[in-house]
Parts: sequence; C-alpha cells; structure tokens
Amino acid sequence: MSNPLPPRLVRHTTLLAVALLYLTACSSNPDASQDAPSGVGTEAARQKDAELARQQADALRLHLHQKMAQQRWLPRSREWEVLAQSAASSRNEMTLFYTRRTVRQDQRASGADQAEPDYWNREHLWPRSFGLKATPADRDLHNLVPADRTVNSSRGNKMFGMATQPHRECSQCRVGPTTWEPPDEVKGDIARVLFYMDVRYEGDTGLPADAGLPDLVLAADADSAGNQLGPLPTLLDWHCADPVSSEERRRHEVIATVQGNRNVFVDSPSLAEIVYQHPCDRR
Repeated sequence: MSNPLPPRLVRHTTLLAVALLYLTACSSNPDASQDAPSGVGTEAARQKDAELARQQADALRLHLHQKMAQQRWLPRSREWEVLAQSAASSRNEMTLFYTRRTVRQDQRASGADQAEPDYWNREHLWPRSFGLKATPADRDLHNLVPADRTVNSSRGNKMFGMATQPHRECSQCRVGPTTWEPPDEVKGDIARVLFYMDVRYEGDTGLPADAGLPDLVLAADADSAGNQLGPLPTLLDWHCADPVSSEERRRHEVIATVQGNRNVFVDSPSLAEIVYQHPCDRR
C-alpha cells in the first residue's frame, strides 16, 4: 500500500483541484455558437459568462475564507519573537522589510528604546486605522512585518501604489502625498498579504471563528471609514509581476506554524486570479 499524503499536501491539493474546476467552468459558454453574429445575442452570452464567473469567484472566496478562519490569537508579547524569527537572516540578525537592511534581532524599538531611530518595530501592511483597531485582527501575524521605526512612521497609513519621490532613508522606496511604493522585491508579498486580509476578514459571518471581527474590503480606492483599502488593480499587477519567493515562503511557514492558519495566496498564488477575476499574463 502506498504511503498517504501528508495532511498539508492533501489540503493544498484540494485547493488546487477546486481552483482547476472553477477555471474550467469559467471557460466560454458552450451554448454560444462560434459563428454567432455580433449584437444582442453575443452581448447576452458575454453577460452570462461574466455572471457565471462572478458566482464561481464568490463561491471560491467563501471556501477560502472558511479554510483560513481557524487560527490562534497570540499575545502581543510574542509578536516580536515571531516576527524576528520570520525575518531571520542568521542566528542573531534579521532583514527589515522595506529597507532590506540587516539589524540585530534584539534592536527593538520598544520600552526604553522606543525612540531609537534605527531600531525596528511592527509594521501593519493593512493599516490599523482601516478597520483593525480594537479587534483581534490587529494581532494577525500574517499582516505584520518588521520595519525600520522611522520608515514605518513615514509609510503611516498611506495606500500602496506608484510614487515618484525617493524616500530619504529607504533608497528603494518612493513616496507621494497619499501613496507608498515599496521595493519591487516585496510588492507581490504585500499584495498577497492584503488578499489574505480581504478574504479572511468578512465581518461577523456567524462562524464562531469570525465573532467580533471586521469586514475588510479591497477596492479601487481607499476609504478608512468603510474599512476599504486600495488600489486593487495595482496590487493585482504587483502580484503577477512579483511571484512568491523563497524568502516569502520561509516567512509564511514560520507564521503559519505559530498562528495555525495559512495564507492560501502564498501556497497557491493562482487562486488570486480566480477570486479577483484577473488572470496574469505569463507570455
């Protein structure tokens, strides 16, 4: 008898099978004639296909939400330790997310060292002011990365997007009045974290795991009053242009092991193309 697949591999294979079924179902309408004339009939077929794709994307989104909803909430005192481990470059050093600078893991901007300009602290990729404050989602480790304290302050709650002004400290970053453009090598990482936050946090759905949680939304524009972050089109482009790296996978494994849930968009990046109906151009 052959050995059974490991549970995690079975889980990932199931997700990929679901995605494949949805991709197949999203193909062109079999009832539409290949030589149908342009006009009302063709437009009606397009609308039917679009509605089918939307329904399938919604069904997959619900499935993924339920897969990611089972997690453990760690006390804040452990966040520093886990983030340092997730970004470790050696036994005692780590790589900061935006600047890519290496620092000692114990150089934390906290307590008596809170004002140290070159120490690191915890950056929320989905800003706290966009629906996270006073909710358990504020402590989701998938959304936290270690960043230089002053660079973190510069980003604040700006939307991720394209900008032109080089940042004075983060040489690979660009900044605008309302936007923050990170280094190219982490753009896809950011997009996949925000996809996770958008799908994982759907408000109080009635599931015990969703009690007291916010409804976070990715859209074309940002609206902090409505817990809405954007711009989604830019994030999708970043996701396509910057595939999952070995560094991103290592970070994900550390956090998933501790927190108990996984970011499916790191494990199976093509799922984002179905959920957001945005195929990547792989030519």
